[in-house]
Amino acid sequence: MSRPLLSLCMIVKNEEISLPRCISSVREVVDEIVVVDTGSGDKTVEVAKALGARVYSHAWQDDFSLARNESIKQATGRYILWMDADDVIPHDEVSKLFRLKKALKALPKDAYYFRLVNPMAGGDEQVCMHLRIFPNLQGVSFQGAIHEQVIPSLERICCREVYTDITIHHLGYHSREAVTQKARRNLQILLRCAERNPDDFYSMMQLGFTYSTLGQNEEAQRYFIKVMECRHPLITGKRWYPFAFICSAIVNRDNGNLVKAVSILKDLIRDFPDNGYARFLLGEIYYFTGDINSAVPYMYAVTEDRLNSVVAIPIRMVMFKKHLILGECLRKMGKLQESEMAYQACLKIAPDSLEVMLALKDLYADMIAAK
Repeated sequence: MSRPLLSLCMIVKNEEISLPRCISSVREVVDEIVVVDTGSGDKTVEVAKALGARVYSHAWQDDFSLARNESIKQATGRYILWMDADDVIPHDEVSKLFRLKKALKALPKDAYYFRLVNPMAGGDEQVCMHLRIFPNLQGVSFQGAIHEQVIPSLERICCREVYTDITIHHLGYHSREAVTQKARRNLQILLRCAERNPDDFYSMMQLGFTYSTLGQNEEAQRYFIKVMECRHPLITGKRWYPFAFICSAIVNRDNGNLVKAVSILKDLIRDFPDNGYARFLLGEIYYFTGDINSAVPYMYAVTEDRLNSVVAIPIRMVMFKKHLILGECLRKMGKLQESEMAYQACLKIAPDSLEVMLALKDLYADMIAAK
């Protein structure tokens, strides 16, 4: 019997409700389904078996990587697609996954990023690039008890990383209560990670973010600063490294320390000139402080491709605000035609925005008066 090409690997606990939606979204594409149960008290195991999964039990040890690696160990496919129970690949994205699967046969050492969309409380969404398919080769494994990563092991065996436009929805942050609950759980695991390995800068960055999520900004800044002060190339070269600067700047901004926020963002842009989110945040600060001449060039430099990141960013909101701020600034500068173009770009993102419609009404009044 030939080896399966694509294995779906999952770790679950008490997911009898979410599991059918997740597995059903990819069941036609994958060749086998491996589910590792970490101690469910509901009917998760029965549901998984009914959906065609091979189910294995693994005692939960406060370590996501241990459970993930158990799922890899049980998989026989040449490639692994990993998902959480609250993930789903939309129906209109499945054809892309089929096409990618066909390409896997000729590419034994490529790993693939998907576009991960996190719908958030209040209607916003955050987007990041997330590595979801990788080759099932010797030495490939997850590391990190929380916010586990497979990328370091792939780098060690020189896997090529490929970005795709396949979208996967992660539905675990749909309410503020869910966000807070997960942050509290993560905090305890991260603190133990930091205690075991004081030089784990990735965990430090995640600790800062977790404390910030819980509203403990002083503690958050302590960890962000530790990461920002590290200048070792093995750390500064990580894709997540700029996120510490972004988060620190946001905390300073929200605390009213705009001078410090601007300084942090300028340092980040100096070292990472293609970071679109840093340019947006800096332009936004200049706009709200009345310096529209400084705000405009930063906003023009914000493009969607510069917002693609391995860290979640509210891309739709950022692009809307970019065009809205440009519309306001250009109108004040007397550039009415360019202002209209910016407002129209807003409406393409949010067609029902009353704020933009009222701004256009005032702009058209200015245009009539200028004739």
